[in-house]
Amino acid sequence: TLCSQPELVATQPKYAWGTALWFWMFSKPPGMETTSHVQSLEGSFGGSLNIINGGLECPADPQGYHVKAIVTRLRYYCIAASVVGVKRLLDMDGCEGLSEKFEECVMTGYCPECNDFFLDPSPAPSKAPSPAAPTEQPIGFRSWANDSWMGDIKRRDSSGMGVSSVFKVVTFLTVAYFGTQ
Repeated sequence: TLCSQPELVATQPKYAWGTALWFWMFSKPPGMETTSHVQSLEGSFGGSLNIINGGLECPADPQGYHVKAIVTRLRYYCIAASVVGVKRLLDMDGCEGLSEKFEECVMTGYCPECNDFFLDPSPAPSKAPSPAAPTEQPIGFRSWANDSWMGDIKRRDSSGMGVSSVFKVVTFLTVAYFGTQ
């Protein structure tokens, strides 16, 4: 669909979100073996920014548009972090010049929302869990074919619906449909 109608990304929200999510989760720049998602899980805002806009912003051309875009991005990052109650921002390493821009943003007063995060002595953000070791024996494709687990689910589902539960549901639906008179 998108190959024949790429304009859908700009005109249909489901395609815009889908392509953004795909890029975040799976896009690896040439020569890199990581994604924006992995960089964020590892605590690196700079690393994720480098994957998204690396050649334009890490480092940015001092005479170009992206110098201002970085400062604006940092300000919005601090605003979002404040709104959701983040205690510490992700690391700025991984994007050349980003730490300096962050400091400049705070020192010039352009990013007052970042003041609480600047030189904060709080502990480092948590790291992503280590990937689990592979199992010795792979699970066979037909291992799901044993349907005994379905009986457990059916028993569990039906056990919670006694006569009083059914009566409550019927009463609720009746009142919801007909209203109280």
